[in-house]
This record gives sequence, C-alpha cells and structure tokens, in this order.
Amino acid sequence: MNDLETILKNMAESRPVFHNEQDFQFEYAWRIRTEFPEWKIRFERPFEFEQKDGRIDLWLEGDVTYVIELKYPHRKITRGERCKINDEYFCLKDHGANDYAGYEFFRDVSRMEEVKTRHPKVRTFAIILTNMAALWDWKNRNEERYWDEFRMYDGRVIDNQICDWKGGKGNHGDKEEPITLKGRYEFHWQEYSEGWFDPSVDKNTIKWLPPEHGTPLPGGKFRYLFVEIS
Repeated sequence: MNDLETILKNMAESRPVFHNEQDFQFEYAWRIRTEFPEWKIRFERPFEFEQKDGRIDLWLEGDVTYVIELKYPHRKITRGERCKINDEYFCLKDHGANDYAGYEFFRDVSRMEEVKTRHPKVRTFAIILTNMAALWDWKNRNEERYWDEFRMYDGRVIDNQICDWKGGKGNHGDKEEPITLKGRYEFHWQEYSEGWFDPSVDKNTIKWLPPEHGTPLPGGKFRYLFVEIS
C-alpha cells in the first residue's frame, strides 16, 4: 500500500461518508496537504486530451508528479432520509445507474492512460469510493447484460481491452463511445467503512455506530478501488 492509498484508508475513521464527490475530493486533497505540506496541489487542472480538452481532478507535484481522478457514486442510505455521523447529518440520494458508474470509471482509467503515455514519469491513479454494492458484487455472472464490458466486480481482470455496450450504441448521451484500456488491471475492492444503527432510534435520525452496538445499515457499506495506471 503506497502513501496515497494509506491516506485514503485512514480517512474512514473521521470521514466514513461524504456529502458528494466534491466533498470527497477536497477532504482527500486536504489530508494529502497535511501529510505533505511542501507539495503543490491543484484542483481541476486543464489538460488537452486527444479527443477534447478536459480537466484533471487532482494534480500533485511532490517527490514526483501524481495525477488522480476520483469518483464517488452512491446510493441512498435506505433507512430514513438522513443519518447522523459524528454529529453531522448526511442525506445521500441515489446517484445513478450501475452501468454509467462503471463507464465513467473506465473512462477515468483511459484518461489516466493518456496522461501516462504523454508523461511517462508521472504516476497516475483512478480511484472510486462507493456504497453501490452491485459494482463490486456481481452475483449473476452468467447472466448477460448490455453493460457487461463495463462491469468492475471484485476479481475482474482487464488486459488491453476495448469495452463497448453490447448491441451497439444506444441512448447513452456522452457515454456512447467504446473505451479502450491498454493496460492490465485486476480489480480488488478494499473495505472503507460500514454503518450500523440502533433499531430503537427514530428512522430519520440514524446514528452511525460501531458494529458491536448496532444492526447493519442498508446502503451503509463503503468500499474503494485504488488503481494505478500501468
């Protein structure tokens, strides 16, 4: 485990949940700044990608240059409308579909491959943190779906692969085009945090409890993928 992943994992004790993707990105950058105060950190740095200009979530210049894309798709924490964690209320709604979450993460990996190709000495990463269990736990692997090639279940291996929607293009907006991943990747999801609640508490004010004091909270398990681009 490298320093950047250690920083991410250690965030869970005080920040087991985030309000949104920007909250996640800022907290992660703040922890990196605390650990490495001499590093230069930039949010949303412009970059001229081959297809079109874009922005990179985090650009870090320290002992070497690190370039990072982060994703935080989430589902509703299903018992009530909000939960109380460390005296702060959180209200997570359903972020979106599993297929698009997979597509967007694969697109991040592809973008980081392009950065790595053009700047070989830069270390590039794609990170996703989520409570959408279907992303890491695909029980019906023999059941074909139109988005099979964008699945990111635990244990999946991708090796120099073109990923596309089965059946060709559909009505996917800016997610129509196939994605080529040139490297080899093994997806191994890691535990981040898990919420437990006291059943006697009002369902609209869930308190995030340690396991020995509660019942598992639906939608309360978060895991992450930390992928370094090869």
